[in-house]
Amino acid sequence: MSTEDDSTGNKSMITKSMEVLQLLANYFNGLTLQEIVMLLNYPKSSIYKIVTTLHELNYLGRELGSSRYYLSRKLLGLGLSAVSSYDIIEKSKENMKQLRDQIGESVMIGTLLDKEAILLDQFQGNIDFVFILKQGMRFSLHSTAPGKVLLAFYQKKNRKQN
Repeated sequence: MSTEDDSTGNKSMITKSMEVLQLLANYFNGLTLQEIVMLLNYPKSSIYKIVTTLHELNYLGRELGSSRYYLSRKLLGLGLSAVSSYDIIEKSKENMKQLRDQIGESVMIGTLLDKEAILLDQFQGNIDFVFILKQGMRFSLHSTAPGKVLLAFYQKKNRKQN
């Protein structure tokens, strides 16, 4: 199935909308409408329509007093739905609980998203110091133990491919 509207090569608004979302995923501080237009090289009217519609539907947020748009947490809900459809979280709970009981530390399951990790679920440790994150929370890879684990294995995987 083609993502183009016609034989002239015009991309559909759905395709352009997805490209806007993918672009914003790379800019954690958001982008202005003009920056999006420049980076995607689409007409400003098309991008304006896409961005305002995604904002009205709460898929994009907008900084107060600013014209910068960013991805909203509503997209995280979609992502978590996709992950839960594979039932990875449910299937991992018993193993996570056993590991937590064995080592006493918090055990987390997360996923890598660009240069951040997202917590999908966790079992709290039973030692005095407990590191608490909320489900869906993003964290940088270099500043947390779970992030460092993801980073270590990600780098090893990439070294093998190169």
